Amino acid sequence: MAATADRAQGPGEVKIVALSGRLGVQAEQDLAKSLIQTLGASAGNVLLDMAAVDFVSSSGLRSLMMAYKQATAMGKKMAMTQIQPGVYKIFKLTASEGIFHIYEDRDEALAWLAE
Repeated sequence: MAATADRAQGPGEVKIVALSGRLGVQAEQDLAKSLIQTLGASAGNVLLDMAAVDFVSSSGLRSLMMAYKQATAMGKKMAMTQIQPGVYKIFKLTASEGIFHIYEDRDEALAWLAE
């Protein structure tokens, strides 16, 4: 798992975190720690760009849920965009797609986060 962070242009601060690779058992601790640090360091909301993620295990899903709960507790919003079809199946099978704010289009996600 690799992650890079950037800031979005426009109204409101949005930190964009591009994730890549496999979000599995080995990446679980690093992912949770990285996302929670990003939430703490960012004054605004967070967008997870999942375009380069090719696998999510239950451990990776757990890390994403922990980050989502942390964002909510901090009064921040977190969204995901560009989830690959195979990865999205995992979200559907676990009924997680209803928990997260998932957008196909990055601009739609940024607009929601900027509200």
